[in-house]
Amino acid sequence: MAKTGSKRTDLSDADLAILVAKRDEGAATVLFERYKDGVKAYVSKIVPESDIEDVVMQSFVKALMKIDTYDPSLGAFTTWLYKIAWNTSLDHCGKIKRDNDNMPVTSIDTPTGEGSVVYISDPGRPVDEEIVHAESYDSLLLHIEGLSPLYRDIARDRFVGEKEYEEIALSYGLSLNTVKTRIRRAKEILQKEMEEGTD
Repeated sequence: MAKTGSKRTDLSDADLAILVAKRDEGAATVLFERYKDGVKAYVSKIVPESDIEDVVMQSFVKALMKIDTYDPSLGAFTTWLYKIAWNTSLDHCGKIKRDNDNMPVTSIDTPTGEGSVVYISDPGRPVDEEIVHAESYDSLLLHIEGLSPLYRDIARDRFVGEKEYEEIALSYGLSLNTVKTRIRRAKEILQKEMEEGTD
């Protein structure tokens, strides 16, 4: 077995992920060292500077805890890791927003400078362009209303009404997994549409 941090540095991300799933701390350290700067730059697009280090650590902890769900056949490790980091960042911003003014913010939203919820963030824009005004919330609502009936009401309940998954499942007589799947799909559609709308 290679010593911590020695030959492991030559391993691929997929091989390291397998070792991490077996509780290999050395492999976890290599992945952290390999991608910490990239994750830091990525989350800094929307997370306040004072919170970046915390969010980076939270992102890696979540990734390491979920490492057995990473499937190399579905994409690069960085894509999987950055998705976790982005969602962690959005959740963090949502908590800040709720703490500041009790506005309804979910992981699909980012805070504005004017106390309202807004749109699904584009990770490619700098932070000054991330801060938008209330009309972005109206845009989000319009996009939700434009969803197919399969997703529209559930998306409205989750993203606007902030209802819990269990409450939505009960309301529509659906299984919890069905609700989660539809909300995830609705989020993907909304993100694509709103990112295209900012081109």
